[in-house]
Amino acid sequence: MSHSMKYIDALKLDDEHFFETDICIVGAGISGITLAKKLSELGNDVTLVEAGGERGHSGYQDIFKGEIENYHTDSPLTQFRSSQLGGTSGFWGGRCIPFDEMDFKKRSYIKNSGWPIGLVDIEPFYPEALELCEAGAFEFSPRAPKLFGPDFPYDSQELDSALKQLTERWSPPTNFWKKYHESLKKHANLTVIYNAVCSELTLTDNLQKITSSKFLTTQDTKLWIRSNNYILAAGGVENVRILLNNNSQLPNGIGNKNDNVGRYYMSHLNGVIGEFTLSSPEHSKTNTYYRDECGVFVRNYIGICSGKLIEQKIPNISLRPHFHAVGDPIHGSSILSAIYYAKNVRAIARRVPMNLDPIGGLSKDALMKLHFGHFRNLLQDFPGLASFVPSFLLNNVLGTRRIPSILQQPKDGSFPMLYQSEQTPLPTSRIYLGKRKDQFGHRRIKIHYDVADSDFEAIIRAHQLFKQQVEDSKVGKFEFIDLELVKEMRRQMQPVQGHFIGGTRMSTQPQKGVTDLNCKVFSVENLFIAGSSVFPTNAAANPTLTIIALALRLAAHLNSDR
Repeated sequence: MSHSMKYIDALKLDDEHFFETDICIVGAGISGITLAKKLSELGNDVTLVEAGGERGHSGYQDIFKGEIENYHTDSPLTQFRSSQLGGTSGFWGGRCIPFDEMDFKKRSYIKNSGWPIGLVDIEPFYPEALELCEAGAFEFSPRAPKLFGPDFPYDSQELDSALKQLTERWSPPTNFWKKYHESLKKHANLTVIYNAVCSELTLTDNLQKITSSKFLTTQDTKLWIRSNNYILAAGGVENVRILLNNNSQLPNGIGNKNDNVGRYYMSHLNGVIGEFTLSSPEHSKTNTYYRDECGVFVRNYIGICSGKLIEQKIPNISLRPHFHAVGDPIHGSSILSAIYYAKNVRAIARRVPMNLDPIGGLSKDALMKLHFGHFRNLLQDFPGLASFVPSFLLNNVLGTRRIPSILQQPKDGSFPMLYQSEQTPLPTSRIYLGKRKDQFGHRRIKIHYDVADSDFEAIIRAHQLFKQQVEDSKVGKFEFIDLELVKEMRRQMQPVQGHFIGGTRMSTQPQKGVTDLNCKVFSVENLFIAGSSVFPTNAAANPTLTIIALALRLAAHLNSDR
């Protein structure tokens, strides 16, 4: 049975259905919607298929369950992966940063580094990616005023400089489905099917081309799509799971001849291991967000110049002044104490148990002391809290753009410094299939997350370099929280939640990766991968902007082959 509908809820279909299209995209998240929008605008006949619906579906979210082998996290794998139209754009933070030129290069001190493309190949797509994110112009020059005041030691123009000031832009954040679904519906050559899970990719007899894809629903409806080209855009983990579960014709899964699918899994390493105190506390006000001429929030942060990174053998890393722990009243801020209680009010509204013990396991007396400290903060600076509320409501409730975070300026000019570091890609860090299956008969994933010892050592060197620079210039002092504890941070390490990177990496040769420089699976003529799973390395920047730029580049490549 054939249908010509353009917006199809698969749960409302009966029996079996067949569709034909030029390009079939699996996954309607950020990269999938970007591809569908661009390719249909270019005149291609496109079918976009999503496992969930407009508000998600518990039956489909269940497919994301899996096991994490070797590190502790309070966040299950279902929390930062979303089976719904729009994918994780429904709850992403909105930070937009392009990769640096050196992020694409092979560095001798970082094993398995190097992309088959360079910044020159992806930079032309960043402006349109920023436009889709509603994050303004492709302008990332350091903005005034200078972070931490005029005497802070950076000069990115000097060859021997150690530190540089960088700028990040912020999306409102944009929910890609809410923002673009009405315009997508106007494309006569685009079909959107939702509530349908990708179950099977059928190969030709010579195993070199996909002939059809099969989709299932929770009501046992079956859909088949025949297409000239297929794109997996289901997310960093799910792209891997789909390839590995398709093992009826190839025992190890599609694209896995060299056992690379799922390997080189990465996230970002981040945390706080020290505190920076300004000599002139009044300069703490420069640690804030500013609006550009279009009203986009921007903010400065600190990076290390490429020459010093290479000299000190440090993966790319960024440093940002952070806020003190909201749950600890020692911060002395009425605003942070109010936020602490406001978060628990929201938890009640969502029927989540209150978590008024920010540490866990506090005695009754200690908990009473904690609450006394918060109430003291509220009373001591009630006028400051009262003046904060109107601007908060204006920016976060009534405004079209949400201020990214509350950066309460400390009176003593001290800041915890939050680092976010690139991770060395290791073949031992991997996503693979466990024995348990979901309701569709697909094996669930397991993750073995591995981090190189050299990465932890490099993070300490980066902070020591920062300490030397700021103290030599007398703008302030940096103190490690406890260097012995810092050296043991491997035991405390967790990957950044939601940054699922690697697993179908780009490479110049199939022995070293899964996809080529155009994101095509090496062994399959018409199968492409979109998303962060193709990243060979992950830089220090958040991945979203580069995910979108790569999707636009893939769309241009597919359109050029017409």
